[in-house]
Amino acid sequence: MVALIKDPEKIRQHLPWFLGSKVRLFLYFLIIFSIPIFATVSLLEHQIRGALQQQSERQSKVAARLVAQAAVEHFEGLMKYAESYSRRAFLASAYANKDGGNIEAQLRQLVSQNVTIDRAFIASLKGIEEYDYPHDPAVIGKDFSYRDWYKGVAASGRTYLSGIYKRAGAPQLDVVAVATTLFDTNGKALGYLVLQIRTKDVLYWLDQAQPALHGPVWLADQFGRVLQSPTTSPLENILSLEERQKALTTDLMLHKTDSLTGVRYHIHSVPIPEIGWSAAIGIPERAICAPMAPLRPISLLIGITLFIILVMTGFISLHWMGNYHKALVFHADDAQRSVAFLEKIINSIADPIFVKDRQHRWVLLNDALCRFMGHAREELIGKSDYEFFPKDEADVFWEKDECVFKTGQENLNEEEFTDSSGHVYTISTKKTLYTDKDENLFIVGIIRDITEKKRADEALLKSTAELARSKAEREQLELFAYVASHDLQEPLQTIIGFSDLLDRDGQCSNKDAPLFIKKIRDAARRMSRLIDDLLKFSKTIRQIECFSEIDLEKSVKEVVADFEPKIKQVGAKVKIGHLPKIRGEASQIRQLFQNLLSNALKFCQADPVIEINSKELPDKEWEISVRDNGIGFDQGHAERLFKPFERFHDRKQYEGTGIGLAICSKIVMNHYGKIRAKSKIGSGTTFFVVLPKLR
Repeated sequence: MVALIKDPEKIRQHLPWFLGSKVRLFLYFLIIFSIPIFATVSLLEHQIRGALQQQSERQSKVAARLVAQAAVEHFEGLMKYAESYSRRAFLASAYANKDGGNIEAQLRQLVSQNVTIDRAFIASLKGIEEYDYPHDPAVIGKDFSYRDWYKGVAASGRTYLSGIYKRAGAPQLDVVAVATTLFDTNGKALGYLVLQIRTKDVLYWLDQAQPALHGPVWLADQFGRVLQSPTTSPLENILSLEERQKALTTDLMLHKTDSLTGVRYHIHSVPIPEIGWSAAIGIPERAICAPMAPLRPISLLIGITLFIILVMTGFISLHWMGNYHKALVFHADDAQRSVAFLEKIINSIADPIFVKDRQHRWVLLNDALCRFMGHAREELIGKSDYEFFPKDEADVFWEKDECVFKTGQENLNEEEFTDSSGHVYTISTKKTLYTDKDENLFIVGIIRDITEKKRADEALLKSTAELARSKAEREQLELFAYVASHDLQEPLQTIIGFSDLLDRDGQCSNKDAPLFIKKIRDAARRMSRLIDDLLKFSKTIRQIECFSEIDLEKSVKEVVADFEPKIKQVGAKVKIGHLPKIRGEASQIRQLFQNLLSNALKFCQADPVIEINSKELPDKEWEISVRDNGIGFDQGHAERLFKPFERFHDRKQYEGTGIGLAICSKIVMNHYGKIRAKSKIGSGTTFFVVLPKLR
């Protein structure tokens, strides 16, 4: 080509149609250069437009999912917070006793400890508001059974997140309500605890991310009502109610135009099934195509200058290549801005967030995760769990990740986490599978430190159990004192009565004296047995200072050996299965099975069989069963069975003081266990003893 330009005569010799015309030569170069340039520019514009749209779709999809996950964490935290308060025995007791002062104090504490909550109140099971904080006399006594929060929690029986509504109390703001059932200590529903959150507080984190965003972010509730940031371009003007309701159950990628402003948006909406809402990201089409703006004048300039390509071929080529380079740089800068926008969103979230590739390497982290692990981002990117955690912890993380990669199912579980300083935390990790357009698999994970929450929950459960135990002990002691005084009176009155008869002259004959003496002796023996049993029962009341490991199977076999004469006397068969090792007080555990075996031998029938077995329960407990084929009892009397001095049979028919099973109940309570009985008249009885596992 250069040779042809330098030597036109050579053109004339080899290409006859060029001869004698410089105009033809100009047209030749015009055609040669204009067609490929025009085709290249058009193709480039088309490819860049397509790439920008694909990038926008990926960006909006990831952003929508992150917004959805942040909304889930935000609202689920409030729901769990409400549930923790609804299970407090003090609040339930105050409400049951209509103690308004204590209720207000509890509600004030609830509101003050969480800045997101604007107002809290308690409504009856019929939806009548009874107590609130801050106090508003105008709404006390109002019927709110028409509200969405009441219908949701009453119908499902679970904690419920309402839609957006304007509250009745002053000031009348748009709010979202979290409603949960308030139970008493027996699990009976007393009313509903309701927390109100102002919508502007829900939008706070959206406003934080807004400066880096080209378009609005929307959250839509289950009824299609919308929260958004910024307030321009309301979603109601862009998506129909039918489309907003469809977005509650499926991912949507739509191209819609705002009916008021005329702005066309690329909208990506994802459902949030955990709370029944949806999240959407809208990016204006003009923002997506903004990188194309510099190329349009260039294309026009190229069209105008095609006529002078012959004299400026090199200049035009260099000029075009320079602008092509600028477009690529602008595209790269836009991609970099998109990454910065995504990083700003995830860095604004307080919980640690990470993204892992299929090789389990971290490819994206937020600041919270770096702080949580105690390492810089540069130290973590491209590395796996095995380079930072103990092998046993890394194995667990790897196994959970593989489960998500292979099944595609979301994973939510509790794990142990060791940071760089060696501190061990309990964390709740939520992992979701994400597949990009190239079918590459990634895991998006959110971590929440629940160490303090677990400790608080355990302390609350322990305090509740201790309170219930103390109450049961007090009631049992009161009953014990009352019944003991009554049962001790009977043999004493017998002794005093017959002694008086012997003492009075002429009141009895010599033949009556041996009978009276025998009755006095029998009454004294009954009193002796009763005093011995009272002594045994009193020993179970004392606090056990130290538990030791007990081989239950060995201990039970020793008890059976002690009863060998009685077993042979009644002709009983005792079968002992495998029994575990537990922690407890050896003498009390021995007394427990002595009383149960004695009970089985006392109330036996012909060919008695006694079976002692164990079963492992899922809640870190053992269930030991003592089964016989004796006379049994009416199951309707099972609640009386473990009360002191309760007897279902006449003393003449079956001897005893009625305190043996009460001792069993107290021993089991001392070992943080439970005991119950299942029986049928004539078909035998089974006692079930549940004790904690050896730790």
